[in-house]
Amino acid sequence: LVLRGQLGNGRIAAEQGDHARAVRILRAALPAWIASRPSRFTLGEAQFAYARAQWASGDRAGARSSAREAEEHLAASADHALEHPPTARFGAFLRGRHAVIERWRVAHP
Repeated sequence: LVLRGQLGNGRIAAEQGDHARAVRILRAALPAWIASRPSRFTLGEAQFAYARAQWASGDRAGARSSAREAEEHLAASADHALEHPPTARFGAFLRGRHAVIERWRVAHP
């Protein structure tokens, strides 16, 4: 719960335009989040939030790297969900999220 709170605080800071603070919070929270072995979907979403904050704060190379990682996690999560009929609908949602990240990455070369 603490990690989810930290990630939420990072997202809120980014939404409020305090991108440097968002980067600090997310950079500190991501290693522990990764160590907690979250779903690839939630990890991808966290990394995408970090990528957007990095971009807005001027770290273009870091943002591109984080966005690629986020995209990989969402693609893998979608592939897994689409393989199983009970989760296929969620897989379609994940494909949509993957497409959002892909469009963002293409628009931010």
